[in-house]
Amino acid sequence: MGVEKLVTYASLVRPALLVLAPLGAGVLARRTGALRPLFRLIRALVLWAVLPALVFGSVAVKHADIFSLGGGAVLALVGLGATAATSAVLTHITKMGGEESIAVFINSSFMNYTFLGLAVVAVVNVDWLGAASAYAVTMGVIHLTVGVVLASGGSGKRMGPREVVLSVLTFPAAFALIAAMLFVGFDVSFPIAAQEWVDKLADPEVILMLLTAGYQMPLVDPRKYLSQISMVGAIRFLVCPLVTFAAIMLLGFERSGPAAGASMLLSVMPPGVFNLILAQNFGLDLRLHGAIVFYLTVISLFVAVPLIVFLWILP
Repeated sequence: MGVEKLVTYASLVRPALLVLAPLGAGVLARRTGALRPLFRLIRALVLWAVLPALVFGSVAVKHADIFSLGGGAVLALVGLGATAATSAVLTHITKMGGEESIAVFINSSFMNYTFLGLAVVAVVNVDWLGAASAYAVTMGVIHLTVGVVLASGGSGKRMGPREVVLSVLTFPAAFALIAAMLFVGFDVSFPIAAQEWVDKLADPEVILMLLTAGYQMPLVDPRKYLSQISMVGAIRFLVCPLVTFAAIMLLGFERSGPAAGASMLLSVMPPGVFNLILAQNFGLDLRLHGAIVFYLTVISLFVAVPLIVFLWILP
């Protein structure tokens, strides 16, 4: 192992701490009950303004390459297929109960691709945000559809096709990506000043997303849910990155390109914060979902992401 590589790896500790600081601040604010109205406002701001702005800016204003966007979407579908199939098989083999099976399936299949995923990609390489946005929105549309159907079924509530479609169509980042793709398709160029503003706004946008992610993570004793946490962790941090790596190699994506780099980072993201929202809205076991999300987020930030950076990005 070269000295230069060790120095570069050590320099990643600071970005990791920059990610953890706002995340931890959000967790602490939730635990103390402080600033609840403020965090509700921040969450609304992130959902309706920050995420759409980040998606539109990284795709349209930065004029992302169509191949990178398509590559991000394809690799998202590959990873999702592998994790969903693996979790379905494992929960069947282990004979998990209905609500536990839903928790494992949702948290294994759908990672934190927005609040945390886009933030981590921006810290590592802001030029990969276009591909990361395509990956995130592809996951988001499926997450909303499948997640709402499963969560409503697990709680005994039933939602018709109309309600499910409306839940997808009201996802603001999806509209932002559609609009951005039209700008890219018609080859609309933005002035340099607009591109500079996209870069300037990236850091505060990332901080707001991480604060929101942290605030929605309840602290729970992990021992009660150790088997579920272990199963989801194995699928998220082993199955997803290995399948994503195989797909990158087989499909011929450039190793250092935006689609490959962003997808490998997103493949080791922890379960999504939106899974907590689903659990809360449909009366599922919030402590189970909270334990899975919180502890795997810590493992993702301090083990999985550094390993991907060290083994994939630095070489």
